[in-house]
Amino acid sequence: MAVPILFRVVYGTTSPEAWQVASLRVRPAILHSYCRYKVRFVDYPAIIPENGKEVQGTYVEGLTEGDIFRLDRFEGGDYSRKRVQVNVLESNGEEGENVETETYVWTVGEERLEMEEWDFCKFVETKLARWADSTVEYTGMWTFLGYF
Repeated sequence: MAVPILFRVVYGTTSPEAWQVASLRVRPAILHSYCRYKVRFVDYPAIIPENGKEVQGTYVEGLTEGDIFRLDRFEGGDYSRKRVQVNVLESNGEEGENVETETYVWTVGEERLEMEEWDFCKFVETKLARWADSTVEYTGMWTFLGYF
């Protein structure tokens, strides 16, 4: 969801060259019937299926197989890449095109989650700089993977 982290994982820098990102298209999207919760004792979230909830995320098109490999390593073993349907958001905030994509779903049980929704804005304000810094090793975020 945080583009600087996506760039850091995929390109090794938060400021990739224009030619590196020329094929990417990043758009906000909504994933229905899932919720994003805090993972205990860490900065990052987990999404799990939950009827009546929705998660706003980022739909990314133009990723290569190598990019996906790096994202898989970044997400680690607590998540599994799963095919889902998301609605891409229009510039006016309305739900638009419905697309099939993949996202990382939490797989190691709800007992490791705080049943409080994770706040992306709070993360950006208090933690993003650490996660986008070149000295940090990554252990988990998520994004919708539009590479089909």
